[in-house]
Amino acid sequence: SLDFYLVVVSFCLFEFCVGIFNPWCAKMRSIVIPEEIMATMISLWRLPLNITVVAGVYASDNYPSNIVFAACATLYASGAAVLVIISQQRVKVE
Repeated sequence: SLDFYLVVVSFCLFEFCVGIFNPWCAKMRSIVIPEEIMATMISLWRLPLNITVVAGVYASDNYPSNIVFAACATLYASGAAVLVIISQQRVKVE
């Protein structure tokens, strides 16, 4: 049915975005964060990440899946937009 194909295509698009997002974050992290404090910064950012995961699991149990999916997609798109803005500013500075 059409719904099944929509879910499969959405899943593939999401996985593609995750596949691009994570290496891009690593590259930006190596450019923006000094190596002396990188381990500390990564450790400190794990707390908000884990809070976000817990909130997502809670939301998936208590809200319709289309709402949770839209919220996750919006957060990923926002993160990607911030990375684009940061990378453009870094290019202008250099």
